[in-house]
Amino acid sequence: MIILFYSFAVLLIFARLVLGPSFADRLLALDILSNIFVVGLIAYTVYSKSPMYLDIAIAVVMLSFIGVLAVSKWVKEK
Repeated sequence: MIILFYSFAVLLIFARLVLGPSFADRLLALDILSNIFVVGLIAYTVYSKSPMYLDIAIAVVMLSFIGVLAVSKWVKEK
């Protein structure tokens, strides 16, 4: 049931990414998709009992955060 919920959420967010009326909507959709990916990665970490995937999840979160900040700053200066 939870996988169905996440699949529906990803579908809606992907639609916002493709059809978003502004650049900010698309950037926010991309950030939410990366967060959903991280939640899935953390759930897989718990399922597989391998801490290696947790390190990957932390790296993805940091890169996503830095990327959103960089793009936001670029858009603000433009």
